[in-house]
Amino acid sequence: MGRAVVLGAVVLALTACAANTEPTVDLGSIKTGTDTPGLSAPDRPAQTDQAELLFWASIMQGRNKADFQEYLNRYPNGAFANLARRRIEALSLPGANFIFRKVEVSRGSEKGIPTLLITGEIVNISRDTHDLPEVRLTLLDVRGEALKAWTVPIVLSRLGPNADVPFHFTVRQPPAAATGVTVSFAKAATQ
Repeated sequence: MGRAVVLGAVVLALTACAANTEPTVDLGSIKTGTDTPGLSAPDRPAQTDQAELLFWASIMQGRNKADFQEYLNRYPNGAFANLARRRIEALSLPGANFIFRKVEVSRGSEKGIPTLLITGEIVNISRDTHDLPEVRLTLLDVRGEALKAWTVPIVLSRLGPNADVPFHFTVRQPPAAATGVTVSFAKAATQ
């Protein structure tokens, strides 16, 4: 089994297993989508106001959209205005306040029917309580093309700061051509 901590989506490769052996997950092909634009500050202009620099320094690593909006309200043409806009956009993406953790996938069977079990945790990495978005599961073929997809709700509707909730999904009779699975957030939750 493999484990991962990722933001946004997890792509796992399913490894074929010989009879009576434990299924494995090839996590070498995880794609995380963590290259969120606007997370690093550019060279600042020499004319940047000291108060603006202090304000930016206090919020630049944060995950609160209201802080970045406040920066834009105070400094609409500030040195970091474009970064603030991109952070607001990035923090508005589905699941922006959550990460997947301990994601595992295994093949099995229930009463002779082939199954695929996908388990893990969703963690709220923000300082606030947020609605949980639905999770999207997509089975992929060897070329990475989608074979079948589902959107599934999480039993818990809201998750507090730094809290986590386990998930487990069972796919009965997965297509034989399935060689991978993507686990991602389906839509943005209301704040």
